[in-house]
Amino acid sequence: MSMSWSKTGSHLATCCKDKYVRVVDLRTKSENMAAKSHDNAKDSRVLWLGETSYLLTTGFDSVRLIFYCYYKPTQSISTQLWICH
Repeated sequence: MSMSWSKTGSHLATCCKDKYVRVVDLRTKSENMAAKSHDNAKDSRVLWLGETSYLLTTGFDSVRLIFYCYYKPTQSISTQLWICH
């Protein structure tokens, strides 16, 4: 499991064993985003990219190839914008 606070401290991003990356708005206690993350959640990490509203996750697929995923959190379920490995 990995967590990262937004620069303003109002949102918390998590990457958990259920293989989803989530963004929670702590002021309203609601989930702003949930998106499929990496196939192997054991080594997944999430972080905010500075003062932007973008997230970067790192993790592995089922055959241990490393993946980087780039997310733009929105009010609805998000999709991965960029993947490289």
